[in-house]
Amino acid sequence: MTDQARSVKKKLKCVVLDLIEDWSTKSKPDIFHFVPYTWEIEIVLKEFELMTLTNEWNWIDCFGQTPENGNVKELDSSISLIFKSRE
Repeated sequence: MTDQARSVKKKLKCVVLDLIEDWSTKSKPDIFHFVPYTWEIEIVLKEFELMTLTNEWNWIDCFGQTPENGNVKELDSSISLIFKSRE
């Protein structure tokens, strides 16, 4: 993994953890301090490789004598995922 990929992975991890922390607060909602907001998240992957399990129940067999782990690999030049809040 390149230094640039490590840096992007670290920044993405921090953003996701911050979002989870913001959205999962333990305090009760306060109508006087509430600020309405909308959000839009776009994730763009370039030159990526996606591997998924294709065996029964997507179970990884690590301990069997003859593991039957099947994989499918998807290679693509780019993909864009866009998530928007409802209005």
